[in-house]
Amino acid sequence: MRASLNIDDDLLNEAKEITGLPTTATVEDILRRLVTNERQRQALNELEGMGWDGPHHSRPTFETLASEFRALTADRHHTPSETLMREGARNGDDLRHRRQCHHQMGGSGSGNS
Repeated sequence: MRASLNIDDDLLNEAKEITGLPTTATVEDILRRLVTNERQRQALNELEGMGWDGPHHSRPTFETLASEFRALTADRHHTPSETLMREGARNGDDLRHRRQCHHQMGGSGSGNS
């Protein structure tokens, strides 16, 4: 739709500045940016209450969460790969040793003998 508009130049320039658009932007460009930004803002507002509600400084660290997860799964039987991921291979020799032991115990997989 084409229309002739009387728009205040200062207002138009401020809209371009606020949206981060170049001075050559058209009114349509500005409207598209404003609509996109408003939709994003509304989408973010809809997420309110779905995340961490406590203060930022009390958020658990990764180490705390990992420790709690290990404690919760400690009594469960772990596959060799899970054991490696839980404990981490200390070095390449340790990894090869674990593969050899698993292979000798009849486990499947590619062990380097």
